[in-house]
Order: sequence, then C-alpha cells, then structure tokens
Amino acid sequence: MESDNTLSCLKGGGLAKMSAPADVHALVLSDVLGDELSAIASGPTVADATTFSDAIKVFTDKQLWDKLPVAVQNHLQQGEQGAVSETAKAGDDIFKHAAYTLIGSNAISVQAIMHSADTLNYQRHLYSDQLDGEAKEVAKDLLQYAHALLTKGMDKPLAVLAGGETTVTMQGKGLGGRNQEMALAFAIAAEKKPLAADWVFLSAGTDGQDGPTDAAGGIVDAQSITRMHDAGIKTEQYLANNDAYHVLQKSKDLLITGATGTNVADLQILLIQPNTKLSQSGDHNV
Repeated sequence: MESDNTLSCLKGGGLAKMSAPADVHALVLSDVLGDELSAIASGPTVADATTFSDAIKVFTDKQLWDKLPVAVQNHLQQGEQGAVSETAKAGDDIFKHAAYTLIGSNAISVQAIMHSADTLNYQRHLYSDQLDGEAKEVAKDLLQYAHALLTKGMDKPLAVLAGGETTVTMQGKGLGGRNQEMALAFAIAAEKKPLAADWVFLSAGTDGQDGPTDAAGGIVDAQSITRMHDAGIKTEQYLANNDAYHVLQKSKDLLITGATGTNVADLQILLIQPNTKLSQSGDHNV
C-alpha cells in the first residue's frame, strides 16, 4: 500500500486533497477485514501514515528497485528529498471537509445473517468475523467447533456463522477457489468425523466469483461425499490437486450466483438440524 499511495493522485487522502475546500462524503464499501479506512481502496478521503521513504524501502527490500521505470524512481526519490509533497497526513485541514459512511462490509453482512438466523429460530453461534488461514485447515477447525457445540445438546437448530477471507497454498494444477476448497475439505472431514445431526455447509464469495471460476463457492451437505464417491471421485486426491471445482461440479454442489456487483469478502454458514433433512442433491443456482 505504501507504493500505491505515493504513486497515486487519489489514494492516501489524495481525493480529499484535490477536492478541498469542497465537502467530500465517501460512501465506503469494505472488503478489508477490520474495516481500516486507510486500507479500503487505499483511503482516498482519509489520512495516510505512509511516506516516500516507506515506499522506497518496500521496493528495495523486495529487490524490485532496479526494475522500476526511471520516472518512478525519480518521483520517489524527489518525494523523499521533499521536492514532492507527501500524502495527506492526520491533522491536515483538508480532512475538516471530509467525512465517510461505512455502507457495507463483511462484518455488517455477518450481522445480517445472524439476524436472519434469529428470525428463523436458529441457535446461532459466531465462529469468527475475521476468518483467515488455510482454507482446508479452517474447514477442519469449523467442524471441530461444531462437534463441541453438539456435545452441549441442541434445544433448537444450530447456525454456525463466519466471515473473512482464507487462503489456498497451491500445490496442484486443479481448478477452484478458497471457498470451493473449504467446502470440499469440510465434506471430507465430516465423512471422517461425522456430525450427529443433519447439516449443510456453505462457503462463498460475496462477489459471486471464487477463484478463476464461474462459481461463488460451494454448498455441501451430509450426502455430498456419497454423491462424489458414486461419481467415482477420489476426493482427497482432488483436494490435494486443488481441484475442488470439478468435484463439486460432479456432485452438484457448486454455488452459482453470477456476479453480484459487490465484494465484502467471504461468508460461511453451517446449519445443523437433528431431525428435518437439510441436505438435498441438485444444482445450487441462485
């Protein structure tokens, strides 16, 4: 972000600076966990703490300085020497005319799901609203959390909710995304250590695209593994090849929404119900 801000007229408070003394009110849609304003779209209307020296250090540490165009090198060096103004800092008068409203974020989305779970009479549990880590490992952790909840008994159906953005360390050449990988990993883990109840698990990107695919993510259930095995799929081999897309496609567990026109990171929903069947086979098109 240090390099972005120092090379942009708009980022790092640049928009507020260019607009002053006019009033600016930013409507902020955040895909940044924690909603740090300076990190959302590189903070065009808020103060920036980074400097030209920070940017030079980033390029130098990553051994990229010599690969930069001469014009970029000159700009950064002139900025470090004071010949070019730094980005707008906290306390600058321009921010007296700048305001913002956070209109959407992952946390807001999770809160909305929690409200829906309450309305539908689920006993809801927030696993995390800043979910990160390796997708397939997070899936195992979620399953373990669900098992712990079930040991306490169920007065009513459970909803385990999470939001954030996990990662996938690519080791294979398959097709998929972090949400599809998490869904497949959860189904595999739940086969090895079954939940004593019927369940459905969804992991999806709010922008409608998970990885380089047409799927938003995956939605698996207690019968997904059976459908995969019936299709002749060796699930763990596909997971190791990072090929969750083709597994979920064959078991009809892809979640297809199309582009949503927004992006507030990812959402996970695990519904657990001991009596009424939640699971069903079929394409999950929205």
